[in-house]
Order: sequence, then C-alpha cells, then structure tokens
Amino acid sequence: MIPPEAVWPAGAGSAAFALVDVRAPVEVHKHALPGAENLPILTDDERREVGACYHRDGHEAAVALGVRLTASAREQRVAAWRRAMAAADAPTALTCWRGGDRSAIAQQWLDGDVPRIAGGAKALRRFLMRRLDELVARRRFVTVAGLTGSGKTEARHAVAAAAPADVHVLDLEAFARHRGSAFGGHGEAQPAQATFENRVAASLQLSGASVVLVEDEARHVGRVLLPKELWQRVKRAPIALLDGPDDERVARIAAEYVFEPCESAPRAEVKDRLLRSIHKLHKRLGGAMARACVDAIERADSEGRWDDVEAHDPWIRPLLVDYYDKHYRQELQRYPREVAFRGDIP
Repeated sequence: MIPPEAVWPAGAGSAAFALVDVRAPVEVHKHALPGAENLPILTDDERREVGACYHRDGHEAAVALGVRLTASAREQRVAAWRRAMAAADAPTALTCWRGGDRSAIAQQWLDGDVPRIAGGAKALRRFLMRRLDELVARRRFVTVAGLTGSGKTEARHAVAAAAPADVHVLDLEAFARHRGSAFGGHGEAQPAQATFENRVAASLQLSGASVVLVEDEARHVGRVLLPKELWQRVKRAPIALLDGPDDERVARIAAEYVFEPCESAPRAEVKDRLLRSIHKLHKRLGGAMARACVDAIERADSEGRWDDVEAHDPWIRPLLVDYYDKHYRQELQRYPREVAFRGDIP
C-alpha cells in the first residue's frame, strides 16, 4: 500500500507515482486526480448494476456480479493497464474511490505487480486539501494585476519561460480552462470543482519555490471557485501592476479572443461564441452598447475584414474602456494592495 503523501512529495517537481484510476468515468468526471489515467475496471453501466446488487443482496453477491460482468473484458482491461504502466515516467499505483475492492481486484488481475493507494482517491483528495491551506499560508504570493488586455497572462507565461528557481507560476486559468470573464471560455468544458482544487493543490505541493506568482482573479473563474484561503491571499498579496496603451490592449484582446481561436475552430463558431458572450453581458452593458458591439462583430464578418484588428476595434475598445476598466478599477479600490512593481511586460 502506498500512503497518499508519497504520491506528490513536497517540492519534488513531479509526482513520484503515475496513477491508474480504476473508478468508473462518472466518478472521475466529478473528481479527477492530477496526472491520473482513468482506465476503469467497471463501466458506468456495470458499476450501476453492481451498486444495485450490493444494496439488494450484499457485498459478496455484488463482487461476484462484478466478476461475471467483466469476465469477457478482463484481458482487454488488463492490457490497457499494462500499456499505461509501460508508458509512465514513474512507478505506477492503482486507485479506486476508497482503495478497496476495485483496486484490490485490479491488483490481483495484474498478478500483484502494482501497489495500490491506501484509502484510494478519497484519501488522496483529503491529503491535497489539507496541504493546500498549509502551502498557501506558507508561501509568499505576488499577484500580476492590470486592466483587461494589459497582458497579465502574457506576463505570467514570460516569467514561467524564464524559469526562475525560486518562483512558481500558478496558472489558475489553465487549471480552470477559462480566462475568467464572460469571454473567457477556452472552447472546452471546465473541470469539476474538486478536480480544479486537486490540480491547484498538487501544483503547489510539488513546487519547492518560496514565491508564487499568480494572476489577479475574481473568486469565480468561469464556473469554478477559487478555494477561500487561496483567493484571500491573491487579494492581499503585493501586485505587479501592468501598464499599456489602449491600442496594445485592443490588439491583444483581438489576438486572444478572435484570431487565435480561429486557428482551431471555424470562424462561424468563434463568432457565435463572441455573440453569446455579448448576450451574457447585455443587462450590464445596456441595450444600446450591446447592440453596437453585436453590429460591429457582424460588420467585421460581412465586410470580409475579420482578420483586421481595426475592424474589431469598434466593439473591443468600448468594452475595455467603458465596461471592464471601470469594474477593474473598482476592484483595485475594493482590495487595496502594495504595488511592488509598475510597468510593461519587458
């Protein structure tokens, strides 16, 4: 049995064990573990049948039913586990929800070659959440702040690329798969709340840096919520305040939300996403401003100027100057902090 604390050693930089999570997909959807590969021993339907049998006929009958249901797929599932073990960069450990029957049976099918996690995914989650509050309390945080489009994400990435030894860049937006505004969806589903928290905690646990650089975020990043202690540290930490002219901000927003998404999705899909984002803000913007933004997006498309920054200026600039800037300045006043640095990204 592997204790949960052995999986993500403090300051190690990478996990000590690759995890094969044998829970059913429906369970992992609600609560995934960082770096774990989900290769279930029971499908969702098989798990449902076994659970009903357990409540009706008891533990032994449920185990026997599980063995019968998986008999024809046993070799295929064992082969998938062995492929995952062979591809892993670290020793492999098995986990189910509580480290009980499912991981024990998987271990038997693998001839006892693979250890399992004591207490399973439940114990791993409990360990990560305990460590999260401890690590947030111990580390020194610096928050990258600035008006929308000033390059906060770009600045974080620049620091991460430079790889300073004593600075850990905590990429909350990457973990949340969202950029934190009405326009911030990455075009993919966000993780469950527990999955997001697990990713954040494991990232901090594996880092040995004493300084954590994080982007200024609201409590909600899309539909996931920053853990309370972490969010309070973000809002109390000294800030690196980015400045930049409006023209640069408009160009950056156009690149991030219009041009770059079109590299991986059809223009019509990107346009529809932008229009839906404007619709979300309709009440806050007011009808006239929302209609003006929609009209500008439609014109950029209909006039064949979609790839022209100037064609998007009529809707991006008003959103920045008249909406986002006003709210962000109010936020800075609401959470006054020491300005440790003020300047541009270089």
